Amino acid sequence: GGRNMPPSRPPAAAKERLMNIPFTPEEFRTLLDMIYIADTVIYGYESHDEAKTKACWDVEQKILALARDFGCEDQVQFNNAYKAFYVTREYENTAAAGEFLESYGDNVFWDELVDRLAQRDIERHFTEDELLAMTFDERNAKEEEYRSRYWDDFEKNGLDHVTVTPHPLRHGPGWRAN
Repeated sequence: GGRNMPPSRPPAAAKERLMNIPFTPEEFRTLLDMIYIADTVIYGYESHDEAKTKACWDVEQKILALARDFGCEDQVQFNNAYKAFYVTREYENTAAAGEFLESYGDNVFWDELVDRLAQRDIERHFTEDELLAMTFDERNAKEEEYRSRYWDDFEKNGLDHVTVTPHPLRHGPGWRAN
């Protein structure tokens, strides 16, 4: 038999629970890559809601501030104008994270392109009532037919068969992209 343990209590608000996680220099460099990937995802394309991202920013700053302790001072620098730590251009040009992000970006591009084109085509081919009458599996099978055709074409031809036809009412006659 085991002893009955009292329920755990949340720590008092004034007391912060701190954690000490030992890292080797190699593990810290891996952590830098992970931080860089997270930073790119969080801040990469859209303006962000600072209230939602402040906790991420604070943790990132805390970790980047330790770079010198792990021999990574050439990979992280303090920007006096912004009063914040940032990875250096040298880091960006040599980090493994760049390869991960490039591969991820390529995969997201092709997956999204195929999925959106298949979704568009199935919505053009079937009425809304026909789509609503399909089970999930039936609709998924139909979408997979379209996806499969696009994947086959893109694997053979890349974007060579993709064209964009400008809408004449939006761009006017004779519109051309420069």
